[in-house]
Amino acid sequence: MENAHNPPRWLDVIGIVFSSACAIQCAAMPILLGILPILSDTLIAKESFEWLMIVFVAVIATTSLTLGYRMHRNPLPFCLLILGILTLIGTRLFVEEETVLFLILLALGGFTIAYAHWRNHLYTCRCRECADFPNV
Repeated sequence: MENAHNPPRWLDVIGIVFSSACAIQCAAMPILLGILPILSDTLIAKESFEWLMIVFVAVIATTSLTLGYRMHRNPLPFCLLILGILTLIGTRLFVEEETVLFLILLALGGFTIAYAHWRNHLYTCRCRECADFPNV
């Protein structure tokens, strides 16, 4: 049963899906633009879309991980989230676009956030199985 102290499991699932999609989109878009030039005029090829995805993923992750942390008290998912967001933002700001390093770092940042959700989900499930987890 989900209550104020039990975060909904689907929130981590949504986070995993969107952060993985962000990583795949960021890594694959330059390759797809080279193969299918028609994509260059679409919304998903715009830098503003990438920033929107980063913000969306960050909001979902922060919400989900905060609810999970209240239950399991393990800081690892938050550390991974911070690392992933800083990787995405730093890459967008300081690494030249359409380089191999750019693609690798964006994918790494997105998958790091997905992994943060996965760890949060595992810790939360473990706490749900405990009879004595703290009601915070």
